[in-house]
Amino acid sequence: MSKLRENPEAEVPKRVLMLAPIVTLLIFVLSLLLNFNFFVVGGFFWLATVANMTAFRLIVAGAKRLIAKKEEGQKATLVPNLLIRYAMYVVILLAAWFLNGIPAFIAAFIGVQMSQIAIKLDSFVG
Repeated sequence: MSKLRENPEAEVPKRVLMLAPIVTLLIFVLSLLLNFNFFVVGGFFWLATVANMTAFRLIVAGAKRLIAKKEEGQKATLVPNLLIRYAMYVVILLAAWFLNGIPAFIAAFIGVQMSQIAIKLDSFVG
């Protein structure tokens, strides 16, 4: 069994931090080739990656709280956590789109998806 399945809340951030420099290097190379502003595009990538990790921690904490409350027989929901997560994503993506255009939007979108990418790469790594 892979480490990701045993302890996802500790393993996903590690894998994201291993993947993010590789993606940053790819963004740097593309920025040089296509004459984009690397600091803006890379900055939005890292901003979205940090927001993604924050949202991941928020969802994990909310899921633990949800399970604890369900075991006690109380009502609980993840809707507020999901709304906060998607609100963060929308603000970052819209800021990237309107302030800096398509390259920053694409980089921010990749940053927003980093935890999902790390989870899906488990079948190749683990």
